[in-house]
Amino acid sequence: MNNIETDIESILNLRTNESIGKELADRQLAVITKGYQFLNNPDNNVLYIADEVGLGKTYIAAGIVLLFRHFSKNKNSHKDLIIVPKKNLQDKWKKELGNFVSKNYLLENSNIKESYTFEYCIKDRIKAINIEDPITIFRMTSFSSLVVASNGRRNLQEYFIQEVFNNDLFAKDILNKAYDHDYFLASNLRKLRNLIAYLMNALSPEINCLIVDESHNYKYGPGDEIREESIRNEITSRFLGATKDKQIFDDFPELKKQVKFPLAKKIICLSATPKDRNLYEIKNQISCFTKKHILNNAKTNVEIEALIKKFLIRGNLEYILKEDTVSRNQCREEHRKGNVKKVEEAEHLTMDDTFESVFWQLIQYKSIKHLNQKNNASFEIGMLAGFETYNVDLDRKKETLNQNENGVEHSEDNTKEYEQTESRKIKDSQDLNIVRNIINSYNETFKQFPPHPKQTKLENEIITQLNQQDKSLIFVRRIASSLELEKRILAKYEIEIVIEKQLKKAQKIFKENKEVIDNIIDLYNTRTIKVRLNEILIILLSKKEIKAAILHQDFIDANNYIERGLALLEFAYHDKNNVTFKKLIDYKIINKLKNISSELKSNSILAVNNSFQEFVTQNTQESEDIEENEHSGYFFLDYFKKNNPGFPYRTKMYRENWFDLNTIILNNHFNFIDYDIEDLNLNFLAKITPEIRKSQSFKKESETVYDYFSKKGILNESFTKINNETKIGEHKNTTFLTRFLIEHCNVEFRDWINKRLNSQIETFLLDLKVLSVILKNIFRNGSGLLAGFLADSQNEEFEEILFKLIITEDAPFNFVLEEIKTIINEFDLIVSSNFDKKDEKRIESVLRNLVPVIGTSGQDKRNRGIIASQFRMPGMPYVLVTTDIFREGEDLHTFCQNIYHYGIAWNPSDMEQRTGRIDRINSLSYRRLNKSQELDFQNKIQVFYPYLKHSVEVNQVVQLFLNLNKFIETFNKINTDNYYESKVDVYKEVGTNEIPQPMKDRLHSIYDVKEFIV
Repeated sequence: MNNIETDIESILNLRTNESIGKELADRQLAVITKGYQFLNNPDNNVLYIADEVGLGKTYIAAGIVLLFRHFSKNKNSHKDLIIVPKKNLQDKWKKELGNFVSKNYLLENSNIKESYTFEYCIKDRIKAINIEDPITIFRMTSFSSLVVASNGRRNLQEYFIQEVFNNDLFAKDILNKAYDHDYFLASNLRKLRNLIAYLMNALSPEINCLIVDESHNYKYGPGDEIREESIRNEITSRFLGATKDKQIFDDFPELKKQVKFPLAKKIICLSATPKDRNLYEIKNQISCFTKKHILNNAKTNVEIEALIKKFLIRGNLEYILKEDTVSRNQCREEHRKGNVKKVEEAEHLTMDDTFESVFWQLIQYKSIKHLNQKNNASFEIGMLAGFETYNVDLDRKKETLNQNENGVEHSEDNTKEYEQTESRKIKDSQDLNIVRNIINSYNETFKQFPPHPKQTKLENEIITQLNQQDKSLIFVRRIASSLELEKRILAKYEIEIVIEKQLKKAQKIFKENKEVIDNIIDLYNTRTIKVRLNEILIILLSKKEIKAAILHQDFIDANNYIERGLALLEFAYHDKNNVTFKKLIDYKIINKLKNISSELKSNSILAVNNSFQEFVTQNTQESEDIEENEHSGYFFLDYFKKNNPGFPYRTKMYRENWFDLNTIILNNHFNFIDYDIEDLNLNFLAKITPEIRKSQSFKKESETVYDYFSKKGILNESFTKINNETKIGEHKNTTFLTRFLIEHCNVEFRDWINKRLNSQIETFLLDLKVLSVILKNIFRNGSGLLAGFLADSQNEEFEEILFKLIITEDAPFNFVLEEIKTIINEFDLIVSSNFDKKDEKRIESVLRNLVPVIGTSGQDKRNRGIIASQFRMPGMPYVLVTTDIFREGEDLHTFCQNIYHYGIAWNPSDMEQRTGRIDRINSLSYRRLNKSQELDFQNKIQVFYPYLKHSVEVNQVVQLFLNLNKFIETFNKINTDNYYESKVDVYKEVGTNEIPQPMKDRLHSIYDVKEFIV
């Protein structure tokens, strides 16, 4: 081992806890060491880390750039730039860099620590890099929106001078000259964009290290003056000084002198899929980041292949089980029979011999006939709506005002069907009109919508898993599918699990006041009327003539909401021009209102009125962001919101201290801190009057105890020898949560303490406070909320009833006990994955509005960072239904090992990225495999591809599986040119006996770190 390797081992530690395998940590450190040594050579400027998904590329890159900063002779002027695809990845990188320097960097170097404060590192739009910022994180989408629409050339010029370049004199001179050269004409927009990018380069300081995450996004190269490429690629390459435009520099020779070619000295590219079809894509990527690099003179794939080993490292995730080494593909159970059930010997997913089956065949027949006439009997994989859902109503398209990266308003169609397709020309499902017409006909005949056979079977299986609180990640292609599945699974969960199992089971425990559960169920059942009213209102407001009439000022200004609601219903009822619509209103609303109580009638009208109010707001003023991550639609969350029956309990929770931890009582039992009891002054508690809430007085006590312990307490390493036995009910005079840990999580909490005895007491107390906040919010906002409400509704002792509801194995809310034990056992993993700052407000912002099922897409306004953090917790949400917006960037692996590709993509690298969300270091499957050392069914990642036997869908999954097998087989053969078929022939006869089996041979990388020679 040479000196530099010894130095690095004393600077970095990649195994900060036992959950990270030694072999994996050693490999990461080896890649960091060799990567740094390689780039530290003046002759080398590009390193490509192409490890497969989940091997920790982020941490490896963070380690390399940290070493450059550590060894820099002038740390104060050292600059790092990170370019990531999306906003949520900016947040992730900020968090991971903070984690790395706080946990993996072993030295106390003040300059390094100050560099990683990140106060201003995330940039919402591209600008010249601030010389004061040690680290800058851009997102690729901001490169695409550098020049935006404006109210005229002069206004656009002023926008750049004032807003983008802050009245910099050099920039002002260049932009004035550009105006005279007609660069601000619409016909010269491309030249203007590139000029602005060069100008930003000129005004930026030199970058020491550049990291490009998901570098494959630049695979088509930078373009040149003749060949136009994507706006993102062109702007990136000019900003980084990787391309020279002769005409621009002929027009602005003074600018050419200031541009840095390149802007970044050292470049680290990260991607698990460095090339899609051929090696030239790797050269194209690097050419977007620097002008001179190792592949400059390589003209063919053969020449590139000869150089790959000199700058690229590619490793596979492997497990050492007992004495055998297995690769990631061998640790997956791929369910290729279309089944949705998690069983080893699965059967093909089939339809019952019912009308449902006949109806499905009719849709297929009509679709095939249509495709034969319009599309040469073929379709893109994943682009038939009927495979996912029968809900294809896209008639209600609307435009909303949004703000782009630069704050300039633009209109956007927010009802597009797919977020990504292979061809930009094809944006809608190729069977859209066929399915719509047949479904509408069915609805007119039977007054309801038909069940979707595949969708129904998936929902039923997910509910089965939800009974065991198993988490599932479901990917769809269509945006509408994410919302539909969320709604349908949520409704089944409410009825089959909450009402039929939890509530009715709880009712048997109660000795009195059993009607509280009946009241909840009754209210739930009547809620459907309100839902129907809202649905009708949406239909109503989609009609232009009605929309114009109800937006009349007199109608909006009606003060009495009941009168306004009735007027709206009456208006709907008298829409005599549309007989079908009138019948729908009559059936759904008027008849229902005739037979319900006046109170329910008022509530129904209030529901309509609220929806109407939202409609009026959207159509009379600029749209406003909804509160982030406010999940609506889950009855047993809405029940506790303001103006609902459960709200008084929610306010009571915040007055009481039921769910706080009493540190003094905990310490008296576990004896983890030695202190002088006579010296701890809590006399002020006697002065607290009854008017002060218990929670306020408890908070004051806790703050005093924490402050005293941090100053005078000493961690007691012999705590485990004391108070080993616990008597139930021994600590009745303390809080519920304190009793919960002492009486029912004794073993888990002792282990939690034991892991921290070697830490500083401040760190120990901070961890205890974080644990307390997490557990408190489980009862206030999560799985313990309903149980607490039921316990409080009884006239008996609150704590004893709540224990009965939770503790025994057959208790209706026993899963709350298991969830809390998991939180204690996996505390370090949970905190490092979600709460890196250990900030109480951050924890509370994540653990609010917890629901069992979340559906999301790129078209909603939900905070994806918060959704991901919630899903990385052991409790709610149990199901995440998403489009490809979660395909890359966010890790979702900590407590989920089931993934359903309900809507598939043609590109196998996209499918691999999806599965990689839960198949990575420290995943649930990873931990189980390492603990058990057994490669059995239950420990594997479960990958599902739901499809129906004897359907055209078989054709598309067969092609997908062929693509996937080719992708896996050639994963480590980067020199292989690949072509993946994206279209499917509907007339090709494919049987289920032709389904390709998954690749099960062990994968070997020929580009791993051991073969990388510095």
